[in-house]
Amino acid sequence: MARLEGSLDVTGYVDAAEYRGLRAESTLVGDGAARRFRVRHSLGARFVRLTLYDGAGRPARAAYRCVDDAELVVSFYYPPAAGELFTAVVRR
Repeated sequence: MARLEGSLDVTGYVDAAEYRGLRAESTLVGDGAARRFRVRHSLGARFVRLTLYDGAGRPARAAYRCVDDAELVVSFYYPPAAGELFTAVVRR
């Protein structure tokens, strides 16, 4: 594992492949009525980032808020249709 202290000037891009271990995935399944879904993770941090993907793997949008160090709530404006799948990727 690499550790960086201080500052870094980059021309181009940085690949953060080593970061992949600090994530959790969960599948959300719509029922046509529920707008909110609880997502549990084991990252042990309240300040996490959520990336949401639809069933085809395209990025999707929804609001979310962290409840505590192991759970967040994802809220859709409209309830997802019955059987509609989303993958929630939580990163620390």
